Amino acid sequence: MSRKTPLGFSAFCLIFAALLVTTLAQPSPVLTIGDPGISQVGALRPGGLGLPGERLDWTITVTNVTDVAASAVTVTDTVPSELRIDSVSPAKGIYTVSGQTVTVAFGDMALGEAITIRLVTTVLRSPVSGLATNTATVTGLGHPRSATGTVSLVSGLPATGYHK
Repeated sequence: MSRKTPLGFSAFCLIFAALLVTTLAQPSPVLTIGDPGISQVGALRPGGLGLPGERLDWTITVTNVTDVAASAVTVTDTVPSELRIDSVSPAKGIYTVSGQTVTVAFGDMALGEAITIRLVTTVLRSPVSGLATNTATVTGLGHPRSATGTVSLVSGLPATGYHK
Protein backbone atom coordinates (compact mmCIF):
# COMPACT_ATOMS: atom_id res chain seq x y z
CA MET A 1 0.00 0.00 0.00
CA SER A 2 1.48 3.34 -0.98
CA ARG A 3 0.81 6.52 0.74
CA LYS A 4 0.40 9.73 -1.25
CA THR A 5 1.87 13.02 -0.04
CA PRO A 6 -0.13 16.13 -0.80
CA LEU A 7 1.53 18.36 -3.40
CA GLY A 8 1.47 21.28 -1.00
CA PHE A 9 3.74 19.50 1.50
CA SER A 10 6.29 18.56 -1.22
CA ALA A 11 6.38 22.14 -2.47
CA PHE A 12 6.88 23.38 1.10
CA CYS A 13 9.85 20.99 1.56
CA LEU A 14 11.47 22.16 -1.70
CA ILE A 15 11.05 25.85 -0.82
CA PHE A 16 12.37 25.27 2.74
CA ALA A 17 15.43 23.41 1.39
CA ALA A 18 16.13 26.19 -1.11
CA LEU A 19 15.90 28.86 1.61
CA LEU A 20 18.17 26.86 3.90
CA VAL A 21 20.84 26.46 1.21
CA THR A 22 20.60 30.16 0.27
CA THR A 23 20.90 31.22 3.92
CA LEU A 24 23.90 28.98 4.56
CA ALA A 25 25.63 30.15 1.38
CA GLN A 26 25.54 33.83 2.44
CA PRO A 27 28.81 35.04 3.99
CA SER A 28 28.68 36.04 7.61
CA PRO A 29 29.06 39.77 8.18
CA VAL A 30 32.63 40.73 9.08
CA LEU A 31 33.43 43.61 11.39
CA THR A 32 36.72 45.19 10.39
CA ILE A 33 38.50 47.59 12.73
CA GLY A 34 41.72 49.49 12.32
CA ASP A 35 44.50 47.59 14.04
CA PRO A 36 47.83 49.43 13.59
CA GLY A 37 51.26 47.85 13.79
CA ILE A 38 54.35 49.25 15.52
CA SER A 39 58.13 49.14 15.09
CA GLN A 40 60.98 50.65 17.07
CA VAL A 41 64.67 51.27 16.41
CA GLY A 42 67.26 52.64 18.82
CA ALA A 43 70.57 54.16 17.74
CA LEU A 44 73.49 55.91 19.39
CA ARG A 45 74.64 59.17 17.86
CA PRO A 46 77.60 58.83 15.45
CA GLY A 47 80.77 57.96 17.37
CA GLY A 48 78.78 57.14 20.51
CA LEU A 49 79.59 54.15 22.68
CA GLY A 50 76.69 54.42 25.08
CA LEU A 51 78.69 55.87 27.93
CA PRO A 52 76.97 58.05 30.54
CA GLY A 53 76.13 61.46 29.07
CA GLU A 54 75.82 60.23 25.49
CA ARG A 55 72.59 60.52 23.50
CA LEU A 56 70.49 57.58 22.40
CA ASP A 57 67.70 58.17 19.85
CA TRP A 58 64.59 56.00 19.53
CA THR A 59 62.36 56.04 16.47
CA ILE A 60 58.91 54.53 16.93
CA THR A 61 56.73 54.09 13.83
CA VAL A 62 53.04 53.24 13.97
CA THR A 63 51.40 52.17 10.70
CA ASN A 64 47.76 51.47 9.92
CA VAL A 65 47.92 48.68 7.34
CA THR A 66 44.28 47.62 7.69
CA ASP A 67 41.62 48.51 5.13
CA VAL A 68 39.77 50.90 7.47
CA ALA A 69 40.63 53.86 9.68
CA ALA A 70 42.00 53.11 13.14
CA SER A 71 40.43 54.89 16.12
CA ALA A 72 41.64 55.91 19.58
CA VAL A 73 45.29 55.09 18.77
CA THR A 74 47.73 55.59 21.66
CA VAL A 75 51.40 54.68 22.11
CA THR A 76 52.86 54.08 25.57
CA ASP A 77 56.61 53.72 26.13
CA THR A 78 58.16 53.18 29.55
CA VAL A 79 61.80 54.14 29.10
CA PRO A 80 64.39 52.22 31.19
CA SER A 81 65.59 54.00 34.32
CA GLU A 82 69.18 54.01 32.97
CA LEU A 83 68.06 56.63 30.44
CA ARG A 84 66.81 60.19 30.87
CA ILE A 85 64.07 61.41 28.53
CA ASP A 86 65.26 64.65 26.89
CA SER A 87 62.63 65.23 24.22
CA VAL A 88 59.60 63.69 22.54
CA SER A 89 58.67 64.66 18.97
CA PRO A 90 55.57 62.97 17.55
CA ALA A 91 54.67 63.73 13.92
CA LYS A 92 51.00 63.84 15.03
CA GLY A 93 49.05 63.87 18.27
CA ILE A 94 49.70 65.08 21.77
CA TYR A 95 52.11 63.61 24.29
CA THR A 96 52.64 63.51 28.01
CA VAL A 97 55.65 62.44 30.05
CA SER A 98 55.12 61.10 33.55
CA GLY A 99 58.30 59.84 35.19
CA GLN A 100 59.80 57.36 32.73
CA THR A 101 56.55 56.83 30.79
CA VAL A 102 55.81 58.61 27.52
CA THR A 103 52.23 58.50 26.19
CA VAL A 104 51.31 59.77 22.72
CA ALA A 105 47.64 59.97 21.70
CA PHE A 106 47.07 60.11 17.92
CA GLY A 107 43.29 59.78 17.86
CA ASP A 108 42.33 58.46 14.43
CA MET A 109 44.69 57.07 11.78
CA ALA A 110 43.74 56.91 8.12
CA LEU A 111 44.18 53.81 6.00
CA GLY A 112 47.88 53.43 5.18
CA GLU A 113 48.93 56.29 7.46
CA ALA A 114 52.31 56.02 9.19
CA ILE A 115 53.20 58.21 12.18
CA THR A 116 56.71 58.53 13.61
CA ILE A 117 57.67 59.45 17.16
CA ARG A 118 61.25 60.51 17.84
CA LEU A 119 62.39 60.08 21.42
CA VAL A 120 65.77 61.48 22.48
CA THR A 121 67.33 60.07 25.65
CA THR A 122 70.63 60.41 27.49
CA VAL A 123 72.48 57.48 29.03
CA LEU A 124 72.67 57.97 32.81
CA ARG A 125 74.37 54.65 33.56
CA SER A 126 74.98 51.48 31.62
CA PRO A 127 72.63 48.61 32.41
CA VAL A 128 74.24 45.57 34.01
CA SER A 129 73.45 43.56 30.86
CA GLY A 130 75.16 46.16 28.65
CA LEU A 131 71.92 46.48 26.65
CA ALA A 132 69.44 49.34 26.60
CA THR A 133 66.10 47.70 25.89
CA ASN A 134 63.04 49.83 25.27
CA THR A 135 59.50 48.57 24.55
CA ALA A 136 56.65 50.66 23.18
CA THR A 137 53.03 49.48 22.90
CA VAL A 138 50.30 50.74 20.57
CA THR A 139 46.67 50.38 21.59
CA GLY A 140 43.40 51.28 19.95
CA LEU A 141 40.25 49.37 19.20
CA GLY A 142 42.29 46.40 17.95
CA HIS A 143 44.76 44.19 19.77
CA PRO A 144 47.64 45.85 21.67
CA ARG A 145 50.95 45.39 19.85
CA SER A 146 54.46 45.96 21.15
CA ALA A 147 57.85 46.62 19.60
CA THR A 148 61.18 46.40 21.36
CA GLY A 149 64.41 48.13 20.39
CA THR A 150 67.74 47.07 21.86
CA VAL A 151 71.05 48.95 21.70
CA SER A 152 74.40 47.66 22.97
CA LEU A 153 76.09 50.05 25.37
CA VAL A 154 79.67 50.01 26.56
CA SER A 155 79.83 49.73 30.34
CA GLY A 156 83.40 50.99 30.50
CA LEU A 157 86.56 51.31 28.49
CA PRO A 158 89.10 48.50 28.57
CA ALA A 159 92.37 48.96 30.44
CA THR A 160 95.17 49.78 28.04
CA GLY A 161 98.06 48.98 30.33
CA TYR A 162 99.44 52.46 29.78
CA HIS A 163 100.80 54.17 32.87
CA LYS A 164 102.29 57.60 33.02
